[in-house]
Amino acid sequence: MSYSLLSTIVISVNLALLALILGSKSKGKVFSITIIGAIIWALALNFVYSGILFPDYIFLGIYIGRASFWGAIIAVIGLLLFERRYLRDKSWNKFLYFAMIFAIGLFFVFTPFIVREAVIVGDSYRFNYGPLYPLFGLSFIGIFLNSYIRIVYRYITSKRRLERLQLRFFVLGISLSFLVGIITNLIYPVVFGNSSLSRFGPLGMVFCAIFITYAIFKHHLFDIKMILSEILLGLMGIILFVYIFTSNSLYQVVVNIVFFVIFAFVAVTLLRELLKGIHREHQLERANGKLKATIESKDLFLRMTSHQLRTPLTSLNGFLSLVLERGQTRYKMNDATYDDLVKVYLNSQHLISIVNDILTVNAIKADRFGVIMRPSVNIKDEIQYLIEDNRHLLKHYQTTVSLKTIGEDFNSSMDSVRMKNVFYNLLTNAVYYGNGKVWITITDEDDRFEIRVRDNGLGVSVENKDKIFTERFRVKGEIDKNPNGSGLGLFISKTIVKLHHGTLKLKNPGSGQGAVFVIKIPKRAEQDKYEG
Repeated sequence: MSYSLLSTIVISVNLALLALILGSKSKGKVFSITIIGAIIWALALNFVYSGILFPDYIFLGIYIGRASFWGAIIAVIGLLLFERRYLRDKSWNKFLYFAMIFAIGLFFVFTPFIVREAVIVGDSYRFNYGPLYPLFGLSFIGIFLNSYIRIVYRYITSKRRLERLQLRFFVLGISLSFLVGIITNLIYPVVFGNSSLSRFGPLGMVFCAIFITYAIFKHHLFDIKMILSEILLGLMGIILFVYIFTSNSLYQVVVNIVFFVIFAFVAVTLLRELLKGIHREHQLERANGKLKATIESKDLFLRMTSHQLRTPLTSLNGFLSLVLERGQTRYKMNDATYDDLVKVYLNSQHLISIVNDILTVNAIKADRFGVIMRPSVNIKDEIQYLIEDNRHLLKHYQTTVSLKTIGEDFNSSMDSVRMKNVFYNLLTNAVYYGNGKVWITITDEDDRFEIRVRDNGLGVSVENKDKIFTERFRVKGEIDKNPNGSGLGLFISKTIVKLHHGTLKLKNPGSGQGAVFVIKIPKRAEQDKYEG
């Protein structure tokens, strides 16, 4: 394949990309300057090395050759403007930059400082460089690296998945394209002292065109959504319109006019529908943005409110616990007063639990909920401490807890705070819905634990067995035993156990024989998520 044909293909591909970008209404349109520079670069070298100028227009070779260097510097200036305008949203003075590009063009083309002369070798040229050629090389590399590093940094640090996909192909395209240009037009001439490879520099821009075009249509780079449809419909319309004037008879003219009118009607209808679809999509994006802002406001409100609630509640709960501990010694209260204080204590504890549950569910839905594994947590000790901490609850509801262990090794890696919440939810459910008896069994099964929590209440019906772990689900008929329940505890518990790579299931021994909740968790669970 000849150089002229290769160069023509590259120019054509970049012209197509230029048409796409110029059709965009986004800030990415500024990248068209880079494409224009690449086209000037490739077109000039095509003229020089294709033999078109021989033998009648040899004198133009030096000027057209100089123009190729002008195109190269335009390409990197366009990349710089793209980085500033599209990625950093910095305004740019079009008149100033176009005037600068024009002035650079006059300097490059009509002075000998970059390219001093063109020497005829065979049927082509070889350029001898001027005194400022090294400065041109440094400027080219400096402008390119300044823009390229910032674009790569944006790609690495971007938290938006779509932008990362767009920039991935953009970075890949400009990396390959400018690498070819730097090697052929800067490194090779400096090292070997000739420009024999300079003609191949702009051919590398085919990589840029291919990857960026792919990003445009695959990942909507530059927000171009209708350009392809407009181009295809426009080409079809032109072809049908030309057929009208190339018809051989009046009958063919009429038929072609009818086809053209029908096509025009269909094309206009299609484009209107596409515009409506894009408009609806933009409305949806704006609505999603407002919804996201509302959710963030709600999250902030919940966090602030919970902080304001939990602080006094925790202090109140701690003080009540202290009073109850010394109730029979220091404060000398009677049984009725003691029972009333227990009720206040349990209600404050329940209110803290509800606030925590609401915040936890909110964090789960926002994907901000996780576990922090701690090594050597003794699960037996944790449950014993939990039973002791809730002795007032057990006494108030006249419930006894039987703790049984099977095995010897009860150490595990887990988030003790999260798992304590699970055990608390299962214990309180057994107390509220049982009839005074709770059995907890911890079984060491070599590489995992099984924890069973059983009560002697009515149990859960078969139709509710699969719903019990859903958010805010309450079993009808049992609400009176715990009228203040939030319906969030089992949902949260199952989520926590799942994060520990375990399972939480409900087993029904039979009607009227209570409920049995079974937890199975590995002793050395790997941590997937961390608390943010």
